[in-house]
Amino acid sequence: MGTQRLVGFSRAWTWAGATVRGTSHEKLGEPRQDSAAAAEIPSHEGSVLALVVCDGAGSASKGDVGSRTACLAAHSIIRSYLNSGNRISQLDRRIGETWLLEIRRQVSAKSQMLGLPIRELATTLTIVMASESHTFILAVGDSPCVIHNGSKWLAPIWPMRGQYANQTFFITQDPIPLWDCAIVESQIDRIAALSDGIDKLVLHDRDREVFAPFFDGIFDGLQSVEGLGRSRQFSHGMTAFLTSKRINDLTDDDKTLIVAARRAKP
Repeated sequence: MGTQRLVGFSRAWTWAGATVRGTSHEKLGEPRQDSAAAAEIPSHEGSVLALVVCDGAGSASKGDVGSRTACLAAHSIIRSYLNSGNRISQLDRRIGETWLLEIRRQVSAKSQMLGLPIRELATTLTIVMASESHTFILAVGDSPCVIHNGSKWLAPIWPMRGQYANQTFFITQDPIPLWDCAIVESQIDRIAALSDGIDKLVLHDRDREVFAPFFDGIFDGLQSVEGLGRSRQFSHGMTAFLTSKRINDLTDDDKTLIVAARRAKP
């Protein structure tokens, strides 16, 4: 289906986000290895919220470049998919795998430009797309997405970790040893996408439960924000929160958090 002009687009979400460098990277003079993107994109099923979070591997010399390249590639693929008239309800594992292969191809091309093996650009990848009736989540690695279905918090795809501590999976591995996708066929009113820098603070691995008070507190604040689209003020507040002593005493890793609340139509 060719690209078609969309009219009558109206926003449906209020969102905010922050990504900060961990204290361990600051001490070593290393760059932040998290990358993230968020946008509300017009489509033939109305407004679609698109979030991408990538976390470059600490063991990779150019994990920051890998995460940034993967993030930009994923966001471009999402826009192209929606601009071509496709719907979230059409997404499945086959399409997800096609996306992963294209994103990895672009990361591989970047590694070749730098004269490095692709493993030096290792990165995780999480994609979230939400329309009025469906939400699609695709994940490689341990950067989770948490959703609220109107009554409770859920993590449709639990962070993927290896046999050893801090071991996970990357889009740069060939073949990717473990990845997953999920489609939620109902309206979601709140979404949070985050990197593994804070997931252990908000997810309980033993019971595979979301620590609801953390997200309830953040979204209570977000609901008080006036207007739709990105709240710069709330985003600045999130940056201050993620760089606070309270959080840095718990984790020295990079930290990314994007939160979005659906608003009733005017």
